[in-house]
Parts: sequence; C-alpha cells; structure tokens
Amino acid sequence: MAKRIYREITNDGTKWKMSLAKQNGLNPNYGKPRDEITKAKIAKSMRDYWNSVPSINDNNDDKNKPE
Repeated sequence: MAKRIYREITNDGTKWKMSLAKQNGLNPNYGKPRDEITKAKIAKSMRDYWNSVPSINDNNDDKNKPE
C-alpha cells in the first residue's frame, strides 16, 4: 500500500481561511438532502474502506506470537 500523502499547512491564517470557506452556506452541498440510495452507497463504500485499512494489531501480530 502506498504511503499516505499529507499537505503541510503551517500558517494558522491559511487554515482559518480554508475552514471559513467550507462552512454553512459557502459549502456547495449545505442544506441539500441526500436520498436513501446515495446514503446506502456512501455507507457501503465507507464499510469497504474501513475493512481494507489494517488495524494496529494487524501490524504487530509478529511481535505478539510466542516463539
């Protein structure tokens, strides 16, 4: 699996502006209801995603096995 890439934003002013740009009425999806089919698709994709992400215990199984 590829290493996750993070964006490094160190300026607090930039973080604040990005946060404001996504709040309430400025968010293009604000106030728009999702239909049940869309909710089901999102739920399924999130379940599939979280099932594919290894847990911390999966990475340390070799350390926990008796020798």
